[in-house]
Amino acid sequence: MRIIHRFYQIVNSFFSRYPAVLSGLVMYAYLVVSIMHFYVKTKAFPLGFYDIFTIFSALPFMWFLSVALVKIIQVRTKLYESEQQRILIEKNWKYTKHNFGPCRKPSAALQHHINNPLAVIVLSMEAARKAAIGNNAVIFQLSSAEQSVDRIQAALSGFSKAQQYKTESIGSYCGKMVSLKAMAQVQ
Repeated sequence: MRIIHRFYQIVNSFFSRYPAVLSGLVMYAYLVVSIMHFYVKTKAFPLGFYDIFTIFSALPFMWFLSVALVKIIQVRTKLYESEQQRILIEKNWKYTKHNFGPCRKPSAALQHHINNPLAVIVLSMEAARKAAIGNNAVIFQLSSAEQSVDRIQAALSGFSKAQQYKTESIGSYCGKMVSLKAMAQVQ
């Protein structure tokens, strides 16, 4: 039984890869049967045009069926490959979401704990700037500190944007899926 099952798998995979071979086998097998039927009838008695027509009339329909079989196998193969690709992408997305999802809450809390002191620093620098009118050295140092605060805030906002995911098309059969590429890469 195991040998028959293995043989079936080999034949099935062969005809899935080469559907035209299966189509040709069906077509030529029917042609051989029709020719043998024609030979047997010719041996028995002489045939007229109608007899020959009835023997070979199904050949065009068998050809159409063979072409349809090839197309059906090709579409089925494309659907199978598309589904396998979708499953793989979904599996990778779930893995990424499962592994990096728990990092979002601590990172949001960390952003909150950093942004609040930065806001206090910016407000204090504004008050110090008003008090230091006329002292260029102090104003220059306050400007450089403010630039550093802006860089820290830009890094934090870039980190929060990196957690957002975009969608992209992965194939005509699947439509849109969540991409594992972060939004920060798009910008």
